[in-house]
Amino acid sequence: EYTNLIVYFDRPEDDLLFNQEESIQIQIEYFDEENNEFVVYSNIGSKTITADQDSLKVNISPLIQDYINNNIDYNNIIISSKNNSFNFSNLPIIYNDINSSNNPRLEIFYSE
Repeated sequence: EYTNLIVYFDRPEDDLLFNQEESIQIQIEYFDEENNEFVVYSNIGSKTITADQDSLKVNISPLIQDYINNNIDYNNIIISSKNNSFNFSNLPIIYNDINSSNNPRLEIFYSE
């Protein structure tokens, strides 16, 4: 129904995704060239990832629309933790050249 970013997390069997906290908050940021800094893209909001979660689906329709309208620069969009205390080295995202079924992807909703 929407345009979604889908990522799957690479977890060892029966292990939690991360062990610092029970959940983490992630957010989308983009680089604001006028202020020369990354700013939170507030039209999507933060998303919670729990330690036992295997994937994340984020509606990025507003982000795509702002890109189409030249409001943001696609080359400078990042996913970040909402709180600086979280360590993304413990949030591995699956990418596999041979079996791409769980690779990050965009599901595009298009209508005329």
